[in-house]
Amino acid sequence: MHWIDYQIIGIVAPLVIKEFGVERSVLGGVFAAATLGAAMGSVLCGSIADRIGRKLSLVGAVTLLGLATAATALAHDITTLMIIRFITGLGLGGAVPCCVALTSEYAPARRRAAIVSLLWSAFPLGAMCGGFINAALIHQFEWRYLLYIWGFATLLVAVVVVLGLSESVRFLLNAKGSD
Repeated sequence: MHWIDYQIIGIVAPLVIKEFGVERSVLGGVFAAATLGAAMGSVLCGSIADRIGRKLSLVGAVTLLGLATAATALAHDITTLMIIRFITGLGLGGAVPCCVALTSEYAPARRRAAIVSLLWSAFPLGAMCGGFINAALIHQFEWRYLLYIWGFATLLVAVVVVLGLSESVRFLLNAKGSD
């Protein structure tokens, strides 16, 4: 879901420029804010996941991503948009190390590298699919609705993770051993 979020902002950018009455170059700060947030989210969530668990960290990051994606639709100026996109980046970046850690911990040792590599290759595939989906949807919906749609879809993913994913055994054993 999270790579679709990167695609949304790129597709709605011309509409944001028109609605906000700003130059195209101003959106560079919006894109940079999301990237900075993703870098910070990755570092922060990775270390938080070591303390509270991968599943809980993943749920938190995906929930933040979903809420911030939907909240992006509420922005009415570039400064607000930049702040919300930074927060979106925190969730986006935070989800990545949790996904990688969980995948690596669930994967059998002999197939771990292949499975983690497959996970990484799914990210750009998702971005490509997101680009096609968003390009089709932008003709059907006002740009803000795309953000609501994907924000709520991401929140549904958080619910699926809560209901369908167990904490990694490795984390549980390490946590039990430190008691």
